[in-house]
Amino acid sequence: QFEQLFMTLKAAYTAIPYYQKTFSDYGVTPESLKSPEDIELFPLMDKEDIKANYNDLINPGIPKWRHLVTTTGGSTAAPMRFLHIKGLTRSKEKAFIYKGWSRVGYYPGMKIIQLRGRSVGSPDEGVYWEYEAIQNMLEMDSNYLTPEYLPRYIEAMKKFSAQFIVAFPSSIYQIAKYIRDEKVDFPPLKAIMLASENVYPWQRKMIEDVFECRIYSHYGHSEMLLLGMEAPDSHDLLFFPQYGFLEVLDQEDQPVKGVGNKGQLIGTSFHNELMPFIRYKTKDYCE
Repeated sequence: QFEQLFMTLKAAYTAIPYYQKTFSDYGVTPESLKSPEDIELFPLMDKEDIKANYNDLINPGIPKWRHLVTTTGGSTAAPMRFLHIKGLTRSKEKAFIYKGWSRVGYYPGMKIIQLRGRSVGSPDEGVYWEYEAIQNMLEMDSNYLTPEYLPRYIEAMKKFSAQFIVAFPSSIYQIAKYIRDEKVDFPPLKAIMLASENVYPWQRKMIEDVFECRIYSHYGHSEMLLLGMEAPDSHDLLFFPQYGFLEVLDQEDQPVKGVGNKGQLIGTSFHNELMPFIRYKTKDYCE
């Protein structure tokens, strides 16, 4: 992890104007990093810094055909645009997610149902899903989860006969509530993987009771700096140290220490020499 952190700092300082200036302002170079804790010597950054310095954050040595334009979801603030590397960033993300899902028995190619906000199928014809063959996935549109259409969703899910579902907590909760209230028979699953929203205890209990399986959630974000997935034997999030560098800072930007204390997640990206983010304030909080 120290080597990845040093490589990120060196790539940024060597090629990217924004970091050349801010590192100079703070009197640091990549060689200032003697241990992972020395990252505290380097400047923090946030969404406003990225918006204001977008062009100066791009590595000019990476050709434009490798630029993958991405935006944040904008769930807690205005959306922000940034760059990932085509053929690398998303593939890395998928590999780590598959690694995490393997904790509950999933491996690529197994049947899976997804309910995560994509507009698919032919809603005008009463079809709210489509089959995605590469991932052996039934992709379902989560925009029509009303009592009128839920029986069709549930019938399609039963017919597809997957052992895993990946979903927004709010989406699968609507289905679970309908199954419970209407006393619908639904075969048990191996696991349900939840993402993109907080999972509240009342949601978790309802979903686990109805589907008779483990609920497994993870934390990530569009910037792809940090990825945390539930432990095999608890609901605590374990962050992959190979994915990015995690800090937790208090309101004075000092490290949070001790069980039970709360702070903001700060991330430093690995494997994105095109537009690396260093000590980025996610505006997400943890205990």
